[in-house]
Amino acid sequence: MHPFFFIRDRNKFIKICFDEIMYVEALDNYVCLVTETNKYTVRSTITQFEKVLPPHMFCRIHRSYIISLYHIKAFNKSVVFFEEIKLPVSDQYKDDLLQSVLILAGTEHDVVGIQQGEAN
Repeated sequence: MHPFFFIRDRNKFIKICFDEIMYVEALDNYVCLVTETNKYTVRSTITQFEKVLPPHMFCRIHRSYIISLYHIKAFNKSVVFFEEIKLPVSDQYKDDLLQSVLILAGTEHDVVGIQQGEAN
């Protein structure tokens, strides 16, 4: 599988690399494809895009959003944070997000123990 695809933009085809995509937003029968540098509107459904995007790189977090796991800065049970952007996480897709990322965190006691440990 190629690490990219092409979209039509007026009279030319533009190469989009999977690792440049930050997120995809549903807009009725279109999607807004947001990369690090541009936004593109493509005639497609978010379900069609979900089938094309590599599942190890992307995760659906809402009926209107698919995100790049590589561009996440932080998340909680209801919001994914990028640099300046916050996207909602719906209850329906919350578990999908948790299963798509590697979380190395113990209990609160473990974290406190690490912070208060012998750091001198």
